[in-house]
Amino acid sequence: MSLLHVIRVSCSYLNVLKHATPNCRLQGGMKAVLWADTLQVAVILIGILALIIQGCINLGGVGEAFRIANENRRIEFFNWNPDPTERHTTLTVIIGGTFTVLVIYAGNQQMIQRYLTVDTKRRAQIAVYANMPLTFIAQSLFCLTGVVLFAAYATCDPLTQEQIKNRDQMVTYMVMDILGHLKGMGGLFMASVFAAAMSTMSSGQNALAAVYLEDVAKPIYESVHKRPMPAKFAVGLSKAFAVFFGIATMALAFVIDQLGGEILTLALKIFGIIGGPLLGLFTLGILFPCANAWGAGAGLIASLAIEFWINLGFILNGLTTPTLPTRTDGCPNATFTSNATFTTMVSTTTTMVYETTQAVEPTEEPAIFYMYKISYMWFTVIALLVTFIVGLPVSWIAAKITGRYKTEDVDPCLVWPICDKICCCLPEMFRGCCRVPERKGDESPYTQNGELNKAFDSTNDNIVFGNMAHIGAQNGTSDKYVDEHKYLANGNAINTIEQTNHTELADVTQL
Repeated sequence: MSLLHVIRVSCSYLNVLKHATPNCRLQGGMKAVLWADTLQVAVILIGILALIIQGCINLGGVGEAFRIANENRRIEFFNWNPDPTERHTTLTVIIGGTFTVLVIYAGNQQMIQRYLTVDTKRRAQIAVYANMPLTFIAQSLFCLTGVVLFAAYATCDPLTQEQIKNRDQMVTYMVMDILGHLKGMGGLFMASVFAAAMSTMSSGQNALAAVYLEDVAKPIYESVHKRPMPAKFAVGLSKAFAVFFGIATMALAFVIDQLGGEILTLALKIFGIIGGPLLGLFTLGILFPCANAWGAGAGLIASLAIEFWINLGFILNGLTTPTLPTRTDGCPNATFTSNATFTTMVSTTTTMVYETTQAVEPTEEPAIFYMYKISYMWFTVIALLVTFIVGLPVSWIAAKITGRYKTEDVDPCLVWPICDKICCCLPEMFRGCCRVPERKGDESPYTQNGELNKAFDSTNDNIVFGNMAHIGAQNGTSDKYVDEHKYLANGNAINTIEQTNHTELADVTQL
């Protein structure tokens, strides 16, 4: 939507995207999605590199871009302010960002189904390891794009000049400004944007279709007809779901465009609001053998309620995020009576200073509840803690009342015993909640192929399991489902992971 406001693009392009994405999912399945993602990453990186290179040429080099950004206080590598209400600090990005990334890589149906497309756990681990440096490179390029973008318009802010409507259009505006004279460069950038959209939509639709087929359609069919769903009918129903969700995601794109605000911030907020409780749900089960269905459900509901409450308070109180000053004194058609023009944003008040360069004293803010001002980067951490704080006591109470949910019944292959080792100094009653019992017998009912029984035999396995808190559990449960559609290399169905049957909610954020 931001693209249409800056570039004169016919809405027919959106129709192409709307029809091409479900068609990719319909005709090729998961294999087509993976190959499409691979090609689309190349297109995205080419577009970003073209923008960075041309921008640096215009500015006089990368060093000049960083100099301008640093002089205007846009470069701040080390800000150790522990205040969680400050939007971005070093601690906030490191701690909050780590858990936000965990939501994406460890609790997202789109990522889990990618892990399960390979035939062995080891290959999935290699894919995760290989992704780490590539992700670092990609994120560095995106950050460099931001530095170049700011440096290019450091003295002439397009938003203040009302040449664009919101910050999401800045990159598009820059493309048409510095690359518009080069034939085909605008089309290259459009290809990058559409590639990113198709990549997310195709994998998201695939995940949604898979989840609804296995966790909604098949149980209903079996309860009504008293027999399993035929394979041919399941394939057709999966394609129908893909079409439906393809149309729904395109419709939601128009709705989100009307919400206003920055799309990246909105996406990260939803990752924290919905993905955070889901991450807490699965992490609770992986780290604490004493956790049961009652505790997990209570923790999930409580964390969701807290997250929605914090964001509702933010919205109802009309809070906005303070921004650094922007300048317009370098605009070609600007006339001023002083050396500089600044736009200073304090809370909900915007003050334009044209006659002076004196700093504007911020007005005193009304008393606002502290939690409403928490940075969105901490949402996942808050959800995780609430899930633990509520889930563990409720699990203990439920076990005492019902006499069920004994830790002896827990499959040790689906639990990571790190808490038992860390909490060695706690009383025995607390350590008992973390201790993994030894199962009598040769094999776990969930790991009859012996694959996961070796999950904790190596240091590498423990590292991956710790960073991606759910991979072990997902592998452990996927092997008991076999689907003859051959979505995966080993025949395992990607859409039957019961633990992720609600993660499709987070996919809406990637529109």
